[in-house]
Amino acid sequence: MPKTRKPNAQWDANAAKNFNEICVEQVLANNRPQGCLNNKGYANLISQFNERTGRNYTRVQIKNRWDALKADFTTWKTLLLSASGLGRDPKTGTIAASDDWWEEKIDAMPLCKKFRFAPLDNEEDVEIMFSGASCTNANAVAPSAREGSAGNGNGNGNRNCNDKDNGSDDVQEVHPSPAEKQPAKTGKLAWLKRTWEERKKR
Repeated sequence: MPKTRKPNAQWDANAAKNFNEICVEQVLANNRPQGCLNNKGYANLISQFNERTGRNYTRVQIKNRWDALKADFTTWKTLLLSASGLGRDPKTGTIAASDDWWEEKIDAMPLCKKFRFAPLDNEEDVEIMFSGASCTNANAVAPSAREGSAGNGNGNGNRNCNDKDNGSDDVQEVHPSPAEKQPAKTGKLAWLKRTWEERKKR
């Protein structure tokens, strides 16, 4: 009997909001100790997301979303690093730069085209999710940028780590460099947690 194909994951505003919030909660609970979610954090993400949204997304669909968001975050942070001295457009919220500047960046990193007229969605949440766990340089981003992003309809995005799913509960990602594992990590986590809690009270 042929297998029934699982419907593509739909990442509407409600799904995206819940996904991000749960990811942030798991990071602040120290369930991303090495730059990727551990078994507990990943299991919590899947169960809590499906409970809050009434959906039944699989581990693969959830993981694809995580990978796609990380690709977007890496590209956005790379753009910000290369935009030193440039401000934000007050109308669009994205980087205020010339057309030539944007053409050059888009040619090198096609995924950054989505940020031409809008910034990274839910920037503060995604910053907490991936801060210290991404590689921000054009060479690292360009290949993945051509494959997909968090904005696609099926949630497949960029599977930039562990392309071949091996059934593990770990979200296996590129680990931060030694320079990113400095003692400041604990202090930053505490600061991010305070910021997150203040935002939730608003």
